[in-house]
Amino acid sequence: MEKVHDSKLNFDRYNLLMANAMIASGLGDRQAHFYVTARKNAPGSTYNVTGGLRYMIHLLANFEPTQDDIDYLKHLPIKNETIDKICNFKQLNKLNIDAMPEGTISFKNNPLMRISGPAWQATLIEQMANNPYDALSIIATNASHMVYASKGKQKFTANSARRFATLDSAPWGERAAYIGGFDQVSWERAGAMFRSIPAFGTMGHLLIQFFGTSYDAFKSKVLADIESTEELAERTGEKVDPICSFLVDTYSTFKEGIPALLRVQKEVLEPLGYKLGSVRIDSGDSINISNELRKILDENGLQSTKIVDSNDVTYNKIVQIESLGAPIDAIGSGAATVDNKGDISSVCKITAVERVPGVLYASAKASEYVSKATLPGIFQPYRIYNNDGKIMTHYTNLDSEGVPTIKSIDTLYDPENPNNSKVLTDKNVSAIEPLFVPIYRKGELVYDIPESRDVRAYCLAEQNKLHDEYRIVNGEPKITHNISNKLYNLQKQVIAHSKEGDVLSDDFILLPKQATKVKPVRMEISR
Repeated sequence: MEKVHDSKLNFDRYNLLMANAMIASGLGDRQAHFYVTARKNAPGSTYNVTGGLRYMIHLLANFEPTQDDIDYLKHLPIKNETIDKICNFKQLNKLNIDAMPEGTISFKNNPLMRISGPAWQATLIEQMANNPYDALSIIATNASHMVYASKGKQKFTANSARRFATLDSAPWGERAAYIGGFDQVSWERAGAMFRSIPAFGTMGHLLIQFFGTSYDAFKSKVLADIESTEELAERTGEKVDPICSFLVDTYSTFKEGIPALLRVQKEVLEPLGYKLGSVRIDSGDSINISNELRKILDENGLQSTKIVDSNDVTYNKIVQIESLGAPIDAIGSGAATVDNKGDISSVCKITAVERVPGVLYASAKASEYVSKATLPGIFQPYRIYNNDGKIMTHYTNLDSEGVPTIKSIDTLYDPENPNNSKVLTDKNVSAIEPLFVPIYRKGELVYDIPESRDVRAYCLAEQNKLHDEYRIVNGEPKITHNISNKLYNLQKQVIAHSKEGDVLSDDFILLPKQATKVKPVRMEISR
């Protein structure tokens, strides 16, 4: 029987072969700069909620090949020196990494992360830096749209574990939905991994089918819930209310489920001094059902009992719930946050190389498609605010240009469509701030990793910096990522020369003394 090995080799074969070639040439420790960029906004969105940074940190922290990994590498056509370097990556790591904090609002073509250091090291971790952004950014973005559509009237639970390719990715996916604005998760492993994220659950059809009737299942569960909370208080001193939440549509919502619910309330909960917590609808026309259910609950003195809808709740359905005023208090969403017909097309590309010892040259990838041409050099992304404190645009310039000011920015160039370029004036600008923060310095983590709940609070504050018209799903993407005049011209020159094989032009030399230290942006979280 085939053995499944617990491997930590989170890189592609081509990353391995490229790193091997660099090491074999004796040039592997030459300095290089890489950038992770999103070529697109999330499907249907005019922006992205940046996700994935915490997962990348987790991957790097646990990048220590097992003995099985070492045995595997020894059977590949790579040099012994390459194997030794991979196995000692933690000791050899000299990378500097800067990135946008998770939860930051970004736009297509925005630089999301910069990786600087020995070329072989940056090449080897390319997928660890790049992979987390696509799926996790999309989930966080989808969640932000759903929460916004509810206008704060529903509480959201991520119950999407079954939708992921593997259960190992499910905790990170549900965390991404939480960061985007969901209130809690249902996947227990997510709650256990990230202790600041609340976990919550009700029950499934399975329990009713096991007991045979809704009444027997409800009664058994509520007694177990009450006894369990009492035992919890004895174990830990933590006092919580019994869950007392039930699913009513296993057989027949109104003929069997709801009558059983009311009977358990009268016979079990009331004598013990409790009330029904919530009722979940998972099938049928949940909007119409919720209206009838609300009426029945109120008539029976259960005005405080919440109604939960987990029946294929999408963004469009939430808009409908809001427009019709359906009495739905909470949402359980799985597929709508995970299933997507597209991606943000995140890529990790090299932008500067130490081609001559001590001399760093700008580098760019040319393409027949404008959207795939990359930016050259060492650069920083910034955000420009309108006078009302809302986001006007994102702007990137070369480090050698220094921290931009309203007066120093001559033109905002749209790299995909120069005809959309515009001149910036100080009449409607209130502030400019950098978007990168230091994550690693010489391989050491220098970033104070925030609690997931603080990232969520930061993300919600970020979303409030968008004008409402920019938050409409399938709306026109009016906010773009722009670049400086110097960066725009450097890209044109580098690509033109590179096509002719001239990659050592003096015009492309990036002098270290020109780099400017930028004061990092800080998360302002009220506790």
